[in-house]
Amino acid sequence: GAAATLKPRVPTAVLATDAEAAASKPPVQPPDDGRVPRAVRTELAGKPWFRPDFDRRQAEAFLAQRETGFFIIRPSSHPGCVALSHKRDGDQVGHAVIWQRAAGYQLETKPATYDTIQQLLQTLPLHYLDA
Repeated sequence: GAAATLKPRVPTAVLATDAEAAASKPPVQPPDDGRVPRAVRTELAGKPWFRPDFDRRQAEAFLAQRETGFFIIRPSSHPGCVALSHKRDGDQVGHAVIWQRAAGYQLETKPATYDTIQQLLQTLPLHYLDA
């Protein structure tokens, strides 16, 4: 009889960025309530540090027990924007608006713009949540 031909097995890619591979259960994303721009929601869906259901107070409570540099992205009080909430030195939590401009995403008053929020985040001294 003819021997069966075996196809070589193609290895699957392993993601190593911000512990996505280890995060087997990303946070459940709430329904789209319009507070987060759709493009941002699409870009950040499933990231453990994207918390579209958090407000400023919830962000402060969540980050209070974290070390300096940990952060989340959440809806901003400015319509159509998101906020970066991050643990600062000591017990303080800082907040900054991420504006969506024609040229890209901009952090508060900093002049640089980026094509994606993740590119913007990579320029900051932040620590990524695993889950």
